[in-house]
Amino acid sequence: MSSYQKNYHTFQAMNLPFTLTMVSNDLEKAILLMEDIKPAIEAELERIEQTYSPFLEDSLVSQFAAGKDEILLENREFYQVYASCAAAEVKTKGYFTPYYNDSYNPTGYAKGWTVEKIFKEVIKPLLAHDFMIAVSFNGGGDMQFASREASDFEWQIAVENPDDRQKIVATYHLANGAMATSGFSKRGQHSQQALHSGVKQVTIISDSLAVADVWATVGLVASESDFTEFITKEGLSGLICHQEGLIIFNKGEIHYA
Repeated sequence: MSSYQKNYHTFQAMNLPFTLTMVSNDLEKAILLMEDIKPAIEAELERIEQTYSPFLEDSLVSQFAAGKDEILLENREFYQVYASCAAAEVKTKGYFTPYYNDSYNPTGYAKGWTVEKIFKEVIKPLLAHDFMIAVSFNGGGDMQFASREASDFEWQIAVENPDDRQKIVATYHLANGAMATSGFSKRGQHSQQALHSGVKQVTIISDSLAVADVWATVGLVASESDFTEFITKEGLSGLICHQEGLIIFNKGEIHYA
């Protein structure tokens, strides 16, 4: 593993950094490969922002919010995102919602979905090159990642302490999957938390970043009893930073550290 080398590139979109990381055994070839795919990633990030941003007057989200319901019939991808958000709202008992001030705004879903979509369509296929070992795509701190099946490479992903961002509460060693973290310390009290909740931060590990992002958000705002039920029912894996300590859960089984 010591011969592996990493190269990076960060894109700016949706007011967030999106970082592509490539691990290879031939840095020169990996750098050239990254240059080849950068335009495709930049174009897709721009297209998605132009489509789903609620801050752009001519985006499809803004047009839909203004009453242009036919977009659901005219644009298959838009419909799929809308349907996924609706399904997530039902599954999470409304703790996740794509509405803000009664207006459709899928921003809370779109970031994880964007990372996962670009990762699966553009980035993961790079592992077909024999010099490539692993790839990841990180959007605003949440990431989707993979490694070559025959390699021993694992991503070491740290979970920061919500009370002190310079400290680490846990480190996961994972070859493939996704991880999302939601907490008040990064962006302030941006969501309404359940009364008397002691949850400070929630990390979810999944195969899908879109799914992980939804459950991380739910874990932060739901009542502790409801989220415990979700963990068991949905077989969730991850970590809760609680004011009374760490709560670790794996495939629905909960352990208190």
